[in-house]
Amino acid sequence: MDPWSYSAPWGYRLLERVTGGRGFSLRTNRFIVLALTFLCYTSYHASRKPPSIVKAVLYGSVASGNDPTAPRHLLEAGAAFIGNATISAEDAAGWAPFNDPKYGKALLGALDLSFLAAYAASMFIAGHIGDRVDLRYFLTGGMLGSGACVVLMGLAYFFKVHVLAYFIGVQLVGGLLQATGWPSVVSIMANWFGKGKRGLIMGIWNAHTSVGNILGSLLAAYMLQFGWGWSFIVPGAVIMGMGLVIFSFLVVEPQDIGFLPQSGSAVGSLAASQVETPRSEASFGSDLGEEARDYLQRHLTAMADRQRAGGGLVPAHVAAKMAAHHSVRPAPGHGMFGMGSTLVLVEPEKRAGERGAEEELGRLGPRPQGRAASGFFGAWAIPGVAIYAFTLFFSKLVAYTFLYWLPYYINATKVGDRHLTPTEAGQLSILFDVGGVLGGTLAGYLSDVTGASAVVSSAFVWSTIPMLWLYRTFGSASFALNVTLMMVAGFFVNGPYALITTAVSADLGSSLTGNEKVLATVTAIIDGMGSVGAAIGPMVTGYISELPGGFDNVFIMLYGAAACAGLLLTKLVIKESREMLARARGYQAPPAGEPAADLLDHAQVSSLDSFRYLPPGMSPDAREATIDNETGRVLGA
Repeated sequence: MDPWSYSAPWGYRLLERVTGGRGFSLRTNRFIVLALTFLCYTSYHASRKPPSIVKAVLYGSVASGNDPTAPRHLLEAGAAFIGNATISAEDAAGWAPFNDPKYGKALLGALDLSFLAAYAASMFIAGHIGDRVDLRYFLTGGMLGSGACVVLMGLAYFFKVHVLAYFIGVQLVGGLLQATGWPSVVSIMANWFGKGKRGLIMGIWNAHTSVGNILGSLLAAYMLQFGWGWSFIVPGAVIMGMGLVIFSFLVVEPQDIGFLPQSGSAVGSLAASQVETPRSEASFGSDLGEEARDYLQRHLTAMADRQRAGGGLVPAHVAAKMAAHHSVRPAPGHGMFGMGSTLVLVEPEKRAGERGAEEELGRLGPRPQGRAASGFFGAWAIPGVAIYAFTLFFSKLVAYTFLYWLPYYINATKVGDRHLTPTEAGQLSILFDVGGVLGGTLAGYLSDVTGASAVVSSAFVWSTIPMLWLYRTFGSASFALNVTLMMVAGFFVNGPYALITTAVSADLGSSLTGNEKVLATVTAIIDGMGSVGAAIGPMVTGYISELPGGFDNVFIMLYGAAACAGLLLTKLVIKESREMLARARGYQAPPAGEPAADLLDHAQVSSLDSFRYLPPGMSPDAREATIDNETGRVLGA
């Protein structure tokens, strides 16, 4: 993609016209991207829920020995919609070949395994491909394709398909296509949000997993009353429709619509010698002369005339020189209202008119060394990738074991003095996800505050072990205690899981100097290893829970997995702890609120919202000052 060209999808261009050509601020664009990617991955997760909801119907009450006239037990998260309907003769008989009393459950397990195995394997490949193609097209294709696979599963109901190979084949293809989602949305979020607050933002954003699970369960359960095929078709149609929305409105990178790449900042892009863009296709560097400094301090942002065809983006101080010779008319609303945007869209004839400005533009243009994406094995070599990948393997093993087995465990275990119904167990298990959302948000916030993601992840992982033990030992004592311990367990189980899959994945990808195209590959590697653990945990649980000791065996496995995750993080924890101590012993920053314009020549980029400054002559271990990019003032150390 030409790093200087204006490139926005047709739906976004339509929105700009609706606003009278004013466009949107950076903050508004961030919100749009946040909302679109949230809804995008929510639809991904919602489309994965139908198989778990319809299992009881496929297996049949006759095969399981249930009374065909008994109230419907179908993971009734949507029981309020279903009412007191009784199981029909068709539901009682089940659906061949899954209604076999001897092998039916194993065949249903094969459906889950085929999907998860294909998803895990494809995750490694999907990230590698995503680094090399337009992520909007990549996401759209994945959503349309995976949605079609979900619909095909439902069509088996209407066309009376009873061939196992059909179901396995559709699940395999669906798993392959579902892998397009996660590395893409994480990469897009990293493009738009600065590194400094990425953990908190992505911790909140990561709630899409739980929201998708809940909505998918409710939707699929409600549609069961019309036939189990509809439980697949409707969620499949939802993700396909969302795919069209993504194609029409999602802007993958800030520079596509005239903003500075968000991996750095405007101040840093002018003060530092080199700043990489999310696709490493353009870097800007310049000495801060008086004219450029004036532009930064006055927060000027401009767009050229609306005639965009064939135009290009130039640094604002270059455009200022061009304005002396050409009539460059700004259009308010485009770009960021602050130091975070120094790019101006200029028509081609105006851009070519000033030779001196063109020469300066050429000097600031794309750097060729960042164009190539790092390979799969090169991404593995990035420090921290392998450790976090295997940490997520064990973290997801724990999290997905709860995801697939917690409702069954609650139903099979007394809470207080009675067994909960399947409906109550399913509804109660949602609280585990609620705790996970809170844990992921806090983990992201602590990661931002401390700058030590490994320390935060390790603290959550090690806290998981005693919390799981407390839940297993005392969870059955009373309903209130069960709810409390379940939420606390979800808080610690999903905390590091959310942090590693979002903020850490993005930060590690961005850390490869000169080549941020590796971001989707890094994300895919880490989540791919996690998906392997997600497939193994529930599968092993089904076997060891039948052994003497029952679910005690399962919890021992979970303790061991959490301990392995904690041990893997030890080296990174020691490294980050030393860095934190070194900063604590360093120099004191200037008082907050003081102007920082005279410090810019020595600034180094750390995020969009702020950058770090170490005065000349200070020890490398000294404490740095934090400069706000919007106000140009010292925030503190």
